[in-house]
Amino acid sequence: GEQWQAMTMNKGILHFWGVWASIVAFDPQNSQHLYYSGGFALYETTDGGEKWSKISDHTFGTVDKFVVHPLDGNILYKINAEPQVQLYKSVDGGRTWDMSGPPSDRAEPSTNLWIDPNQGNVLILSWYGSGADTYVSADQGDTWKKIIPHCESIAFSPDNEGVALCSKSSSGESLLFKTSDFGKTWNRMRFSQSPNRIYTLLISPHDTETIFLGGSAGLFVSRDGGTSWEAHNNGLGTARLELFTH
Repeated sequence: GEQWQAMTMNKGILHFWGVWASIVAFDPQNSQHLYYSGGFALYETTDGGEKWSKISDHTFGTVDKFVVHPLDGNILYKINAEPQVQLYKSVDGGRTWDMSGPPSDRAEPSTNLWIDPNQGNVLILSWYGSGADTYVSADQGDTWKKIIPHCESIAFSPDNEGVALCSKSSSGESLLFKTSDFGKTWNRMRFSQSPNRIYTLLISPHDTETIFLGGSAGLFVSRDGGTSWEAHNNGLGTARLELFTH
């Protein structure tokens, strides 16, 4: 991080000021292959950002969320922010798109989408706002099932695609749940650090018993699969956290 350079300016990408936020997504199988969703178009680079080529226009509107399949960089998912919030899937690297996911009549771009990092078969989609719902697909988005609880944050196990954690807020309290059967059933986990809204979850790829939780009360770590938690907040204050591991 000592030096940074622009990856998009004057390299084949048209910039539109005042449009929806840009999104960059990496191909997990090829670090030189990236997608850039900015303005009203989707771009691609295969040389780490030296040159970009336009793949397609966002004919369905601007994009709110964008994810790449962990094993196949040609399988993409995007959630449109307007004119109607909806999930779309591409199997040809973004050249063409088909509607996927449960139908949505929502007008507000309040959504989130997670894909399991193992085989890429399991997707979890949450609509927020009034009538918040969460859906799970175990077949790459072909079919969907509404699940309980409604999930605000998700963490997939790095070595078992059927295992995931889910957090939700209820009456000022954050609740934590776990599934071991691809979202069919959820069991509540112990987490008593309240009031604390959970913003992000992460299961360590080195030890799946180690779970990191970032919330309004800071960072908490469990080293026994969620049975007990310790605060690790020295110097963090109350900043909202995003969690990454190496």
